[in-house]
Amino acid sequence: MNLRFLHGLQYPSRPTRFKAAVGAIILVLTASTGVALAASNLAGADSSTVVMASGDIAEGGTTSQADAMSTGDLVRAANPSAVLALGDEAYPGGTVSDFATKYDPTWGSFKAITKPVPGNHEYTTSPPSGYTGYFGTANVTNPVDGGVYYAFDVAPGWRSYALNSEISMSVGSAQYVWLNADLNAHPGVHIVAQWHQPRYLNGTIHTDNTSSAPIWALLQTHQADIVLGGHEHHYERYAKMTSANVVSAIGIREFVAGAGGNQTYALGSGHIGFQAGESTDYGVLKLTLHSNSYDWAFLASGRGYNGGPTVSAGTVLDSGTDVTNIGGVVPPPTTTPPATTTTPPVTTTPPVTGATKHFTANESGTTGYAPATALGFNIHDTGMSASTINALPAGTQAMAWVGIGTSVCSSTLTTAFKTFVTANASNPKLYGYYLTDEPVDATCVAAVQAYTNYIHTNAPTKKSFIVLTDWPGTYNAYRPAVTNVDLVGMDPYPVKNGAYDTALIPGEIDRAIAAGVPVANMVPTYQAFGGAGWDAPTVIQLQQIIDQFAVKIPNPVMDYAYSWDTQSGGLTAAIVTRPDWQTVLAAHNGLVIPPTTTPPPTTVPPTTVPPTTVPPTTVPPTTVPPTTVPPTTTPPPGRHPICRPVRCGAR
Repeated sequence: MNLRFLHGLQYPSRPTRFKAAVGAIILVLTASTGVALAASNLAGADSSTVVMASGDIAEGGTTSQADAMSTGDLVRAANPSAVLALGDEAYPGGTVSDFATKYDPTWGSFKAITKPVPGNHEYTTSPPSGYTGYFGTANVTNPVDGGVYYAFDVAPGWRSYALNSEISMSVGSAQYVWLNADLNAHPGVHIVAQWHQPRYLNGTIHTDNTSSAPIWALLQTHQADIVLGGHEHHYERYAKMTSANVVSAIGIREFVAGAGGNQTYALGSGHIGFQAGESTDYGVLKLTLHSNSYDWAFLASGRGYNGGPTVSAGTVLDSGTDVTNIGGVVPPPTTTPPATTTTPPVTTTPPVTGATKHFTANESGTTGYAPATALGFNIHDTGMSASTINALPAGTQAMAWVGIGTSVCSSTLTTAFKTFVTANASNPKLYGYYLTDEPVDATCVAAVQAYTNYIHTNAPTKKSFIVLTDWPGTYNAYRPAVTNVDLVGMDPYPVKNGAYDTALIPGEIDRAIAAGVPVANMVPTYQAFGGAGWDAPTVIQLQQIIDQFAVKIPNPVMDYAYSWDTQSGGLTAAIVTRPDWQTVLAAHNGLVIPPTTTPPPTTVPPTTVPPTTVPPTTVPPTTVPPTTVPPTTTPPPGRHPICRPVRCGAR
């Protein structure tokens, strides 16, 4: 079984393959910052500090000692500024004897620069006397309350927190109170956090450590960048995650580096946010900390479990670059060639096929389509106009508005619609048809079914799309089993009357599921507007909306950010008027969308998908048969929520 594995990326980063010295090592870190970045991080020459980390290290026996020695040799050759030992340093019990006879011969030579955390094997006694005795109590406790957790400055502008997953991490615990105070006392720095049992694990032996969620949430409020752990004996990398198991632009990236020398464990079948993993080779994670960014590289030690197949020492098995959550400036791409290995190189670039499409509505011709494309939106709102559709930016497609509603609600199809569908059946610039928006009752069910059936028969590659909301009975009436629609937009807008209704999104999705709308057909619809009875979300609330949908509708076929424009002033805020929303949505869209020729805002983390993965699609107008539908340059004005004042006032 080949246990080396990489999963499709779910959050932007910039993976690179570069040649690494045999002595490179890994460090598990978390970057956390305060409200404002320290001035020293914003100006002056960039600094670079190398730290290395791994856990689950030293066991007895000739083979196990050789395995731990191989990872220790990586550290010794690299000569880093600091080494983070991520727990379970000495097996089986973390005793004085275990540290003296197993850990010290393999990793003890750089003890002076080692900053450890305890693992469950050190806690065979409490307090962990073998651990504190070997490293020195004063070195692994803090002077405020004497707890077995502490902090230190690991690099210029970076503070590291060595935390303890073997004791309480709950809100109000001694560790939580101490951490909160120290975070508040050190605003404006990036932060590295490490503890043994990871919050998230794609493992086969251990599972997620939910008890660490409060600590994760606290770090997240300080805009931390990285959390590292061990416990599961292999390597894992995650997208930025919230404490609630949601991929998020405002989350923290986790690394699991538990391949320090004890027997390796196989990877699991997958996990939300999981991006990369390696379970064949022992190794260490090397982090290079810069002023406002960081690089990572997982390096093989040259040994595998029980002498199994491996690659040469120093081979880079996973690597990348990302900016910090505060003050991040996109670093230039690396030009260093990839390492030469005896196995195929590992890539973190996911296939574009099957990636979530990103749709926004109420754009206005060329003034709207290009800016929206620059933010990663690749499905655009148009009328049934071949000329408009074919002129869309390269690599994007159209969702053509049909408008079944009070004025058009017959199951007898219009000639214009049928002509357009057949004429554009093979047009690659057309993604699908937006049939109806928030029907208030079941009156138009037969029409939606008839229009959908015609699309499926005459243009089988095109999607039919409707949007439903909380009108009584409409989830059941318009469910795909009845209407045959492909995509159903879910648009519970939770920000209203000065508050965020956190129960609305999960509640409406659960009601739709109970009514027969499959999750696989659902399209999250994000409240990116203000006015017409709703409040404009804050940046944090917009991210919460995205995060709540991600929990209930993971990896949808398409998502929908409403609205791009203010609809001729009918809305008080829209995406085009809110640069702060644009940053959040660009980061979200960057999960699966490669950058366009118009660069995204510099505060948006770089994407892992090379621009060349989605070649531009150009459809000359002559390739599409002429249509009898008169061309329009803009979609019909005033779609939800401002088009039906009675409905809007009733909610």
